[in-house]
Amino acid sequence: MTCNINQKCGVCYRTYSAYKSHVYRRHSSQLFSSEPSFNNINTTCTNNNEQEDVDSPINSNVIYDDDNEELFYLDNSASLDLPTYENTEQSARTTASLSSTVSQEYPSVSILDIKKSYTSFIMQLREDFLLPKNTTDVICCYIVTLMNHLEVLLERHAFDISADSFCSKDLKEKATNKAIELNILKDVVKNICHQIQGITKNEYQFMKSCEEFFGYDPPEEIIISANDEELEQGYLIPIDKSLSSMLRSQHILTEILQNVQQQRMAVAMDDDLMLSYRDGHFGSRVHDNSLLIQLYTDDIGVTNPIGAKRDQHKLSMIYFCLEDLPEQYRSRIDFINLVAICPTNIFKDNMKAKRFLQPIINNLNELQVNGLFINGNHLKFTFSTMVADNLAAHLIGGFQMSFNNGYFCRRCYIKSADRNLPISMTKADTRTCIDYDKFVEKVIRNPYESPLMGINEKSALEGLIGFHPIMSLPGDLMHDYIEGICPLVMMALLKQASSMRLVTYAGIQKRMEKFQYGYFDCRNRPPPILVKHMQNDRISATAAQKLCLFRLFPIIFNDFIHDVPSMIVYKQLRDILDLVLSIPFRKQWIPVLRDLCIGFHESMLLYFHTKMVPKIHFVCEYDKIINDYGPSIRQWCFRYEGCHAYFKKIALRSNNFKNVPKMLATRYCLKQAFKLSQLNRMKNLHYAVRITNTQRTSFTTQIKNILLDHFGRINPEKDLIQCNKLFHENVEYYRSSVYVLDLRDPDEQPIFAQIIYILKNNEKWWFIIDTLETIGYDESLCSWEVKSMDRFSLMDPHHMKYYYKGLDIYELKNSKNEIDGPTLELMNSVEKITTFIPKFKQQLLFLNEREKLFNKSNDNLTQPIVSSSASSNLNLSSSSSSSTLSSFSESISERGSKEFINSATSESDQSLIVQEKNALFPDKYVIPPLPNALLKDIQNGALNKFGPHYSNRQILIEAVANDLIDKYNMFYPTHKQFQVIGEAIVECLKLPLIQENIAIWKDALQTKLKRKRFENRNNIEVEHYQLKYSRIGSGRPVKKRIGEIAQKDRQKQIMQLTYDDATLQNIQTKAEKLRDESDLDIHAQLHLWQETVHFRRQCIREKPTSEILQEFPDYSNQLLIFEEVKMTTTVDLSSAIRRQIPILLEKGFSAQPRWG
Repeated sequence: MTCNINQKCGVCYRTYSAYKSHVYRRHSSQLFSSEPSFNNINTTCTNNNEQEDVDSPINSNVIYDDDNEELFYLDNSASLDLPTYENTEQSARTTASLSSTVSQEYPSVSILDIKKSYTSFIMQLREDFLLPKNTTDVICCYIVTLMNHLEVLLERHAFDISADSFCSKDLKEKATNKAIELNILKDVVKNICHQIQGITKNEYQFMKSCEEFFGYDPPEEIIISANDEELEQGYLIPIDKSLSSMLRSQHILTEILQNVQQQRMAVAMDDDLMLSYRDGHFGSRVHDNSLLIQLYTDDIGVTNPIGAKRDQHKLSMIYFCLEDLPEQYRSRIDFINLVAICPTNIFKDNMKAKRFLQPIINNLNELQVNGLFINGNHLKFTFSTMVADNLAAHLIGGFQMSFNNGYFCRRCYIKSADRNLPISMTKADTRTCIDYDKFVEKVIRNPYESPLMGINEKSALEGLIGFHPIMSLPGDLMHDYIEGICPLVMMALLKQASSMRLVTYAGIQKRMEKFQYGYFDCRNRPPPILVKHMQNDRISATAAQKLCLFRLFPIIFNDFIHDVPSMIVYKQLRDILDLVLSIPFRKQWIPVLRDLCIGFHESMLLYFHTKMVPKIHFVCEYDKIINDYGPSIRQWCFRYEGCHAYFKKIALRSNNFKNVPKMLATRYCLKQAFKLSQLNRMKNLHYAVRITNTQRTSFTTQIKNILLDHFGRINPEKDLIQCNKLFHENVEYYRSSVYVLDLRDPDEQPIFAQIIYILKNNEKWWFIIDTLETIGYDESLCSWEVKSMDRFSLMDPHHMKYYYKGLDIYELKNSKNEIDGPTLELMNSVEKITTFIPKFKQQLLFLNEREKLFNKSNDNLTQPIVSSSASSNLNLSSSSSSSTLSSFSESISERGSKEFINSATSESDQSLIVQEKNALFPDKYVIPPLPNALLKDIQNGALNKFGPHYSNRQILIEAVANDLIDKYNMFYPTHKQFQVIGEAIVECLKLPLIQENIAIWKDALQTKLKRKRFENRNNIEVEHYQLKYSRIGSGRPVKKRIGEIAQKDRQKQIMQLTYDDATLQNIQTKAEKLRDESDLDIHAQLHLWQETVHFRRQCIREKPTSEILQEFPDYSNQLLIFEEVKMTTTVDLSSAIRRQIPILLEKGFSAQPRWG
């Protein structure tokens, strides 16, 4: 439902209750006004978004949830390497597509329109949302049942309209009354039900409806097997039919032709630019008026998620795409069309492969010769390239399928044995069309010579106009770089960093898990590199995730990766990848790219010579590839890979494996028919996400002045609305993201702008942007460094078209809080760390960790004082390097005989330590600074908050203990010092200065220092005391701790319930009943025992044991004790004992010796 009460609203709701709530919240003034201002509510629900070619309000595509005014946003996580906004667009347009049943050409609704609407509904459920057929059948049954119930309800409320009833009414009122006979109404409802049931009665009827209303054409069957062989089939979707359906949309055709014209004009003005295949050496033969058709082939496994190699249903797919599509459409999967599909094993037989490809060749040749007549325009088409991975390209081109021997490259004559030589030493000639044809003729005359110079056989596409294996099979940078060399280099760098002890495998995994990705990068967030991935030397991720990881690699591991000597390999590869991904590309960059490739090859030989895989050679040829084919990003497989996800989901959900190629081709034709019928809606595709009202206080003075200068005097709360995200002309704009506005003329340095607000006024969207200051390019991080200068301005979305992809900002090395070693050493108090660590608990933890860090240096300073024997051993080991090992062994063997001597020396040294502490420790101790919250509680006299198990008590003791250790290095205060510290604490709390109060806080401090001594057990003073009191025959031995002691987490508080007087009286009554009445049965006792558990736990915390046993004598009942353990710990002791005792007895008897 769409609200059209006023022009500013236009918000869609899925349910009537949500729409009703919106009306009462937003339009209450009009709701209770005397004039009816929204009489068109019912018609709005039916006729919303019916206009296909007419502009509609922008907000009409915004859909809100039932409970609040936030967008109901659905994200299809099953998509593979696809832009997320495609799924957003799909969900936002669902309501519009389903409700668009009546166009302006048909002012009245007929049965034919209902059939078309319902057919469109079923097609969207099946081919867009991928619901199985049994689900759509159930939906159809419920719709028919609903119509039958509606018929019964109308019949029950029907009444007779007689002539007398009209006579008593006014003539004007009689003219407005309309009635319909009940029999006619029942016939209409029955007719609708019959038509609905007929559409989904079976698959044949559904296909007929799709042909009638949406121009569905079934795929054509290709017989691949010979007459005497088992039947094998492939399926073809003719290219000319797909193009005719797609280009029938006039605005799509217009934008394509305009894009070609703009590219030709840009190249004419600057002949150094390369924008498409036409600007390459091989593309110069293409006529400017022809549209370029690009083919793509790949193998997929539709049922095995591990991969196509292990899949029983492995299929070969061929797609095509128009290269001249504008940028905003090229990323959409809807414009990548399936051409043919067949089982992969067909390509193992050259004759079967030619039979399968021949109809494709014929169809494409006819299209290139005759063209198409669409909307009065004669369009010409030209085949450009066949893109594929290296294995599929070699299969199509007739080259050898092995890359580890012989002539493995399809562009030059390099041998596999020479690929590890420096590029300057290799003399590989470039392949030519003439040489290829000669070698093919020799192989045909003598098949036993194959592979001859890397050629196995004649290409299966030899009859295609414009195709030649030397000129039509470019390299794919997705497989060569993103899935090939980039993961290899990253893994090698991380392994080298681990071997240098800079990071562990577990540290790499933890670093990636904790890294915070930006808004756009989060969509392709790579999974963490686990320890097993490091051991297997591979990164498990999609191509988009690997590219994201490669771009952010120096940022994620910025603290240690630059210490790796081989980091130069990454920087060279990053420079190469930045160039090959550039669009547009400049011809003057080709020599630069060549030099970078040579340097990268030499660096790989120097640092990672064991990683010289064949793809190292392929990536070093991209200067030639770009020179011949134009920008390499125009020929990559990245966009096509996303199409596989649809077919995999269809195969798994349909569970039909009798003829998988036919089923997939048929379902794709249905989807294509539905999607192409929606192309007219793309013209005005712009909608917002999370629309909210603006507040006057949310704008700064500078932004208010900008709005005032442009819009005049407006009320921001009434005249402006804002959103977090805007889709404008298929481009996503997000608040706080950064976009490239333009390039600076002298050095082509990018000008960045950050979107601060997305505002709407008078049905038009505007951006408040902050033009950022570009400081420069950071070579170490491979990123641009920017800074905000608060240069705000207002911009039209139509003007932000230089680079359509949003960028993320990562803040690193903040100069305000940058900390090095000397700075960390000075941060020894709470006052110095308050600015960047606000919480007092975290401040104490930081000071504690800092003390551990500098503990070693402090120990070295006190070492000559503590142990003269240790210093003598050090001098001995350092006096002669040849006698170090023997002297050390001798000192260990003689340690037992020298213990009494060391003990005597240590006792004398201990007296020096005590004297030094006494000299440093003041006679009157001063409590260190405390948080304001504690000081406020002390001032207000809230001393109950300093009792046992309270956080104030722990914070106070923690502060005193850390102060003693940091300032005085005091782990063992004397009795007098404990007395002084206790008096200081009692005075700070404003308690009576009596011995009882002092003893309480002395005990608490002693307990805290015991834990501190255990945490700092490597401290020289703590070690000295342990050695002193662990001598044989003197003192008590050192306590041996088994395992680690978990530190108490003060954030985990015991649950305490508060009751009102009535509830508390009721619980006390039940507790008294449980205490006084002894004749209760066991079930009643258990029930009362469960209801009073929280009351008893509160009494246990407040009262001594004697009073607890007096008030709750049932604690002597073992059954009730077991029940309380079960309630508090969820452990049933009685059941566990009954279960374990027989096992224990059985093992006990089996262990007894047998006497024979």
